[in-house]
Amino acid sequence: MGDEITYVVNLNINFTNVCTKRCLFCAYSVPSNSTHGYLRYSSDYFKEMIAKTSPYQITEVCVQGGIHPSLNFEIYSEILTNLRKVAPHLHIHAFSPQEILNAAQSAKLDIDDVLHEFKKFGLNSMPGTAAEILDDKIRKKICPNKLSTSEWREIIEIAHQSSIPTTATILFGHIENWHHWITHLSLLKEIQENTNGFSEFIPLPFIAKKTNLKVQYQDELLSLHTLDYLKFYSVARLYLGALFHNIQTSWVKLGIPLCQATLHAGCNDFGGTLFAENITRSAGGKFGEYQTPEMLQSYIKQMNRPYRERKTLYD
Repeated sequence: MGDEITYVVNLNINFTNVCTKRCLFCAYSVPSNSTHGYLRYSSDYFKEMIAKTSPYQITEVCVQGGIHPSLNFEIYSEILTNLRKVAPHLHIHAFSPQEILNAAQSAKLDIDDVLHEFKKFGLNSMPGTAAEILDDKIRKKICPNKLSTSEWREIIEIAHQSSIPTTATILFGHIENWHHWITHLSLLKEIQENTNGFSEFIPLPFIAKKTNLKVQYQDELLSLHTLDYLKFYSVARLYLGALFHNIQTSWVKLGIPLCQATLHAGCNDFGGTLFAENITRSAGGKFGEYQTPEMLQSYIKQMNRPYRERKTLYD
């Protein structure tokens, strides 16, 4: 992949923290009757959020949220419309496969029809989140109300066939094992061989501190150390090979020193500036909500590696 390390100047927007799925690994979401719940998607809200990043010239806005009981196809469409209205120049990277499924079910539409409409409203690419571990036995424990492995795969493949690129993710380091990691990577590899629609692979280490998963499965939780993380990234690079040109580290999850180490172990992308990261912080993450472009550049310089700002799809 070469010595060059890339990064993207982006803004992360979580438009609702209310979620009916109640996944055990998530400490960010709240039930629908919570007094702390919110749902924000007006043009003024998006304009205000983007204005906060004005000194940094973001090129991407990443938009995801919980599965709020009020959300339907029309509201998802309005989110895209409002966002495109205030940010006609930005790449809109939005909606996990779970959110796409929710939109389709609410309107009784096929997945490809939903994606076709969302493209018209401004969707450029999708995060391949909601994957966690693509093994239904593990999913039934950590996210029993979420879409199945086959549903995740179907939505991702339809997106790729619809010329909507996606990322690929994994949530690792909870109650799974190496067998589940390889099953997950094998599925991603198979999809990429068929569609070439993944822009990057993003391994996401599990942060247990404030989650119900830690409470209910404390005796089963993995205890990963620095070497374990480096092994994971190295194995992912070797196994995925040339099919995945880009593997992204996670400063939000790992912190800067360990991120720098992963860039010697197979990763070639530092991720994004984010500017408003809520999910990891809610779970007990302690590495901040944003990094400026200058900060990301300085971390890469410390490694004597060349850096390049990229756009969402690495152009």
